[in-house]
Order: sequence, then structure tokens, then C-alpha cells
Amino acid sequence: MVSFIFKSLAILSLAATFVSGTPVPPDTTAPRINMRVWTHPRNPGFAWSHHAEIDQATNEVVVNKTAGYAGFNSYITDPTVEVGSPWRHGPMFADDSKDKAFLVPYTGSDTQSPPVAHTYYQLKFDKKIPKKVDGILSGNFTVLGRDCGGQCGGLALGYSTPTTPTYGGQYFIVRQSPGSNVWKLQWREDNVPAAADSTAVFVWVS
Repeated sequence: MVSFIFKSLAILSLAATFVSGTPVPPDTTAPRINMRVWTHPRNPGFAWSHHAEIDQATNEVVVNKTAGYAGFNSYITDPTVEVGSPWRHGPMFADDSKDKAFLVPYTGSDTQSPPVAHTYYQLKFDKKIPKKVDGILSGNFTVLGRDCGGQCGGLALGYSTPTTPTYGGQYFIVRQSPGSNVWKLQWREDNVPAAADSTAVFVWVS
């Protein structure tokens, strides 16, 4: 009998561990977000608009990987706003897989001469956030209004930190590899200069 009780407790403990490691259930009240990465028509170099995509090999959010890709839905959980409100502030999840979004820091160079090193971030989605990487950001994604001049503007994705109170920082793209036409979607804080070989973008949500 004692052996049976201990075995039962072990099974329950295992089940509890499994449940605690699973993603949170979907937020059925949160508006779904389809991220469209857009460069301003006045941007030097090139101007285009593509939906963001998760690279299944790296879990990185990329742009221009699959021809005709129509995007994926995600959502930000925010219990502080009214149901149906487009304004959000909190963790973000992919709608189909429930993978969690997070920003992974790395050290890169800016455009100065000589270049100066700064911290930049790669946007990723995965089941679990790596515990061995310091400085990962994950809990404060935002949807807020952005103005891009004249009659241009709309709801855009940001990330809130003490240094990005107004517009939620700046998203930008860099090539996935030299000469590649696939671009990685990355982020920097407002007080950090642009990264070398990067193009600033707006991440519109719809």
C-alpha cells in the first residue's frame, strides 16, 4: 500500500512538472496580430512591405523568406485593458503553436567610424526561453500608435523598457547572411544608434 502511494505521488509530481512547463492557454479575448514589416518609401536603398515569418530552423523572426507568405497570427496577453481594445502591453505568443516571443541580446557594431559596440536584440519565438542567456526581454511587448509622417501611421509593435517609453524602441532588419535576400527582424532601444548594415522598419499590426 505504501509503495502504491509513493508511486502515485511520483506520477502526480511528474504530471505537475509537465503541466508547469507547457505554454499558457490561448487568450481568446486578445486581438490577433499579423506583423507586416515595412520600410518607408523615402528610405534610402529600398522600400518594401512583407509579412514577418518564423524561420523553423532557427526560431528567428525573418522577412522575405517564403514567396507570397501571408503572415502568422500572434497575440499579446494584457489583463489590464478592456476586452477587444487594440492597445496591448505584455508577453506575446504565436497563435498556432503558443510559442512565446522574446528578444535575445547580442553585441554588434554601429555605423560610426571607428564603430562602437552596442547591445541589439533578435526577435524569436520558441517553446521555452533560454535560461543560460542573460538579458533576454519577453514580458513587455506593446501595440501602440506610430506616426510615420504626413497621413502615414497606424498600430505598430514595440517593446517597453525604461528607455523606450514613447514608441517602444526601433525595429530594424539585417541580412540573415552576406548577400542573402532573407532579413532578420531585430530591435534596439531608442538611445542606441543604428546597427551597421541595418535598415529601420515599422512593424505594423493588423
